[in-house]
Amino acid sequence: MKWGTKSPRCMRHELIAEPTNASSMSFVAFVGTHEYLAPEIIKGGGHGSAVDWWTFGIFLYELLFGKTPFKGSENRATLFYVVGQPLQFPESPVVSFSARDLIRGLLVKEPQHRLAYKRSN
Repeated sequence: MKWGTKSPRCMRHELIAEPTNASSMSFVAFVGTHEYLAPEIIKGGGHGSAVDWWTFGIFLYELLFGKTPFKGSENRATLFYVVGQPLQFPESPVVSFSARDLIRGLLVKEPQHRLAYKRSN
């Protein structure tokens, strides 16, 4: 997190991820919210605007269910879950099929199959 020049209220958040070894998911530097990272960023591969659709899906999930879908007990576990754990929905609160379907489309692990991929890249 970098602070603004005026006061702590003017915080500016900056996300930096530099994988050194994608298979071990070790990072030289990371600042940001692990739960919102798309799998392709965690793996250290190239990425395009499909990561924005992933982040939007995580945001919608958290907005509707009050938690993110891949949260682990520690950051390393969260990154592992984002890459390898299937998406699941809690039984409550009750959320419409359409909302779940939208989130399901946004949180596809492979960016080329993610909702809106062709229109955004």
